[in-house]
Amino acid sequence: MKLNKSFPVTGCQKLIKVDNERKLRTFYEKHMATEVSIASLSEEWKGYVVQISSGNDKQGFPMKQGVLTHGRVCLLLSKGHSCYRPRRTGERKRKSVRGCIVDANLSVLNLVIVKKKKGEKDIPGLTDTTVPRRLGPKRASRTQKLFNLSKEDDVRQYVVRKPLNKEDKKPRTKAPKIQHLVTPHVLQHKWRIALKKQGTKKNKEEASSQRCRDGKLLAKRVKEAKEKRQEQIDKRCRLSSLRASTSKSESRKQNKSLRDSGVWPSIVLGGFIRKCLCALSQNNSGFRMAKATKKSQDPSTDIKPTTSSAKSKKAKIRREPKAGICSKVDGASTSRNSGKVQKTYKKDKKTPPRNTKRKASENIKLPTKKTKRANEKALFGHYHRLMEEMTSTETEPDQSSIGSSSASMSDLESQ
Repeated sequence: MKLNKSFPVTGCQKLIKVDNERKLRTFYEKHMATEVSIASLSEEWKGYVVQISSGNDKQGFPMKQGVLTHGRVCLLLSKGHSCYRPRRTGERKRKSVRGCIVDANLSVLNLVIVKKKKGEKDIPGLTDTTVPRRLGPKRASRTQKLFNLSKEDDVRQYVVRKPLNKEDKKPRTKAPKIQHLVTPHVLQHKWRIALKKQGTKKNKEEASSQRCRDGKLLAKRVKEAKEKRQEQIDKRCRLSSLRASTSKSESRKQNKSLRDSGVWPSIVLGGFIRKCLCALSQNNSGFRMAKATKKSQDPSTDIKPTTSSAKSKKAKIRREPKAGICSKVDGASTSRNSGKVQKTYKKDKKTPPRNTKRKASENIKLPTKKTKRANEKALFGHYHRLMEEMTSTETEPDQSSIGSSSASMSDLESQ
């Protein structure tokens, strides 16, 4: 097995081949990133402590941190994983890698010297010589740390430049672009960005407050509109009730004025007379109906039957059966023409004549035509006399006269 030892302080590394497996047993069953003392290799390595960084097996597959096995596994790797470099953006690939446990099947084991005790011998080609760095630090803070600079110092003067010397040409140097370099321009840029952020924040707050104010104002306006509408509705209701009350009061005043002027009693009497006339007309119609019913009930009076009653009588008359044609069974005659007779009988049974159902009370004494005409004449005469008296006197009639007139009216009504 080969041991590749490196010393980061000097920037040197050295490859040693070890054939004795007893010397290598100290590394077996150790995981990656573990620190191991290598005093068992030889006396020159006494006092040195190394860390297992990585390794490759005999087929060339690298060790991967986190895979806790001795053998190989096939993993799907993408950007950011060790042991794989993607060729395209977002590319993934399944690769075979070895576990992180050290075994005898490894061909090369990479070790990094971590500690070195003072007073120990230097290893030739590893700790006694230093290799200068090809490139200097690119970050400003690391340059400050390398040269022990303060924040006020200008880092650009201490940037490590790379010489580019060519034959028959003027010598020139190349410097990297310093990252995270703090300059007045950068500070101004930061200040402007901060000012812009502050302005946007302020605008957002103002906009939110304005929206809140607008919402409150809108709610206030809506509330005012509702209140105004409600006031209008209440006003209309008040006006309508006021109109109703005024109309009632006006009608009362008008009635009072009519009473004072003497027209009101005549209006009352006219209404009373109209009622009496209506009652008389109703009595007259009742008289006609009663007369018709009396005539229908009286057997002495010969009333000619209508067409419908005549038909019904004809249907009710039973025809005598002829000899040999019909026979009598249980009081019911059956013949060829009996079906028609039965049909007419059934039809007439459903709709009997109207006069048979009507019944008039015999005890009611109804007025005759002469008495009716006399009553009407008396009413009209009394009304005209009253009107003449009122027009002649033009004063309110006495209560006694109104009482007498009402008594006469009641007498007429009873007649």
